[in-house]
Amino acid sequence: MGIDEAVARSNASRLLEQALDDGALVPGARGYAAARIKRLERWLTPPHPAHDGRTPLDAVHSERRRTWAEAPPAARRRLRGTVTDLLSVAPEAPADTAEPLRWLLESVGDGVTLTQAGHLPRALVIEAAERYDWYLPGMVPRTEYDVVRLAELHGLARAARRLAKRHRKLALTARGRQHLADPALLQATAAHVWFGDGVRADLAEAAAAALLDGELTLDDLTAAVHTLAVEAFTPPTAAPHGPTTPATSCGSGCVPARPWVSWRTATAAAPPSPSPPPAEPPPSPRSEHVPTPRGPRPGREPSIQGRAGRSRVSAAWCGRPGDRREPP
Repeated sequence: MGIDEAVARSNASRLLEQALDDGALVPGARGYAAARIKRLERWLTPPHPAHDGRTPLDAVHSERRRTWAEAPPAARRRLRGTVTDLLSVAPEAPADTAEPLRWLLESVGDGVTLTQAGHLPRALVIEAAERYDWYLPGMVPRTEYDVVRLAELHGLARAARRLAKRHRKLALTARGRQHLADPALLQATAAHVWFGDGVRADLAEAAAAALLDGELTLDDLTAAVHTLAVEAFTPPTAAPHGPTTPATSCGSGCVPARPWVSWRTATAAAPPSPSPPPAEPPPSPRSEHVPTPRGPRPGREPSIQGRAGRSRVSAAWCGRPGDRREPP
């Protein structure tokens, strides 16, 4: 979180607290959550003096874009620098955006019956393979897992809560209907699904930035993404008692690391401090222990569990076979 966002959050908190003190918002009352959201939305859009005349919403978005564009490594900064200005204005989403996802949601509609194994109906699988050329020409798929892209699309729609399964019926959720009616929301869903999270999102961003200049072959696109991956997964190499330098190739001494780890240059540059020789460990008290003869411990009765134990106890009490002493 940056400074502008922290200031906006603090001012928004004071705004809501003042509304609670004045009685404009009553917690637990009907419509409390909606009234609170509307009040915040009205406050986010006008210019505010705390943000140099900008609206709090624009200030937060600008700060987030700047932080996103300046994050290491250098290869990612170069790629993101070309798209930072494009992100300041949201593009209009066409009506036919996210066509495969739209087709799946429309095809499922009020509900379809899944197979016994929980797969999409075969008629839907065949239609997807023919519509988007997702299968081998002249061949007919049997299940959705024969069409890898359809299986992934089905899984992603379920993970995004656009489709829900109940028993053997798959149907649209309320959120799925809302996104199906709004092209902008559907495009946002498709973008989130395509970019993903973590390392996958970073690599997808590199691919999207490379595709802004025009169509690329698979080899050229792979090379553009590989440049980022090599620099991101290669840790810096340190000379003896010298500053760290970024590694340009992964040779025999290269150790893969987590991507974009913040390496401590000062720690790596400092010479190692001499450490005192390890002290001799004191003699263990167990080494002077004299083992005692085996036998029952004092005050403990011998075990009489089992038939063999009871026989030994009876023999001990009764003595030799000729002795008929009775146990006390």
